[in-house]
Amino acid sequence: MGIGTTEMFKNAKVAAIALILLAATSVTAPAHAAERAISVPGCAKSTAKGHAPAKVKQPTVAAKSPAKTLTITTNCGPTGWKGYANENLPKAAGINYPAGTVAMANSGPNTNGSQFFLVYQDTTLGPDYTIWGKITKGLDLVQKIGAVGAYQMSGTQAMYAADGFPIQMVEIVKASAK
Repeated sequence: MGIGTTEMFKNAKVAAIALILLAATSVTAPAHAAERAISVPGCAKSTAKGHAPAKVKQPTVAAKSPAKTLTITTNCGPTGWKGYANENLPKAAGINYPAGTVAMANSGPNTNGSQFFLVYQDTTLGPDYTIWGKITKGLDLVQKIGAVGAYQMSGTQAMYAADGFPIQMVEIVKASAK
């Protein structure tokens, strides 16, 4: 996630997905959590390899016929430009990011860019994240990934955490817009 984003998501029920590929990191489960699952049945092992991000320029004009559906295929079944302005922000009240929401992660105002998160459980966050979609198929799988949990790094040691990277490695295999 972007700088400062982890603190903003503290106690949030979201699964973070980065559109940048990160070097694979192994997660070591603590001995007292041995009964805890560390993968989701049916997810293939990620084959993603770290690489430099592509240089992509932000569009200067809107598409004549914008896509209505974005399909992302992952191994589980579902930084090149400057951020863009915040838009479509929810109100600062109640459950403003309901289960199934797709929104942009950011590191401050107008820094949306390459990372997004999937909300797997009704969540209240600050009204700081551009909502740009809704999960229409596969929310049950996102909830299973969320149930496995997240981790954060403490030096070279991976630790279970309420927020962080999904323990179940999720790789975007294919994405298409229609």
